[in-house]
Amino acid sequence: MDGELVAFDESGHPSFNAIQNANPETNIVFFVFDVLVNRWTDIKDLALSERLSLLQSAIVPSERVQLSERFEGSVNSFVTAVREMGGEGVVAKRLTSRYEQGKRTGAWVKKRLNIGQEFVIGGFTPGSKELMH
Repeated sequence: MDGELVAFDESGHPSFNAIQNANPETNIVFFVFDVLVNRWTDIKDLALSERLSLLQSAIVPSERVQLSERFEGSVNSFVTAVREMGGEGVVAKRLTSRYEQGKRTGAWVKKRLNIGQEFVIGGFTPGSKELMH
């Protein structure tokens, strides 16, 4: 199986910080989005659409394991909706694509939405006493 662990914060939103600071009470779910071996047979050469069909019959969703949702349509409208929900990013894959480990074929795209960095701004205000040099 191929997937991603996602931790949720107290408000139920996915949070990278929550997984970094996870404890036994943290709500963590494994979202499965691909299957690479089915009944001891390597199926990476099958199209994603075929692998997804096999995946749906192989996984019984539970509290800790879920099938990743699949959406079809305009990438731009989907990215806009994910951004409005405060999502971190989007992965888009062609349904005809094969699984090619370690290769960047262009058959899938990962777009990070929360591009930014945390930093500290410091300042100095001279006090009432002058420093002697």
